[in-house]
Amino acid sequence: MATSTKPPKTLQTTQSSTTVAWADAAAESTLAAASTTTTSASLMLAFTEITGTLPSRLTKVLGLNPDSSLRKETAAQLSAGKCRRIDVDGLVSLRSHLDGLTSAQAVTWGITRADTADLCTEGNTGAKAQGAIARTRANFRFANDPGLMMLDHDGLLNGSLTL
Repeated sequence: MATSTKPPKTLQTTQSSTTVAWADAAAESTLAAASTTTTSASLMLAFTEITGTLPSRLTKVLGLNPDSSLRKETAAQLSAGKCRRIDVDGLVSLRSHLDGLTSAQAVTWGITRADTADLCTEGNTGAKAQGAIARTRANFRFANDPGLMMLDHDGLLNGSLTL
């Protein structure tokens, strides 16, 4: 496989300040609760970090159209990339790792057998013959360990979510 150029180092910064403040408050509350309920045992969390090379941007881009309406561009059609299994010790370490992701990266709670692997589409038999794997249930599994549930919502066309 040919060597690709490095992905951009753009941090993911598309959240609104209100969302960030709410998420930060919720995270701090969760972290405080977790630290008071755990003893010497740590909460190890495993997930997979995906770095896209085709395309090299995996995140949505939000902006404003000339008429001030919201513009959303998606780029999650990963055709090629790399993945690596990540283990973090607790929620603080998870948050730190997620804060360092670039626009070329995404995470999944499914983990692979190998620590690292090249990624391809299911139909790319040439890449699969060279050892690449597709993002399928056969190649990614969920650990039988503690985990988190992450949700994503893109808003509503005629309104907004309320807490």
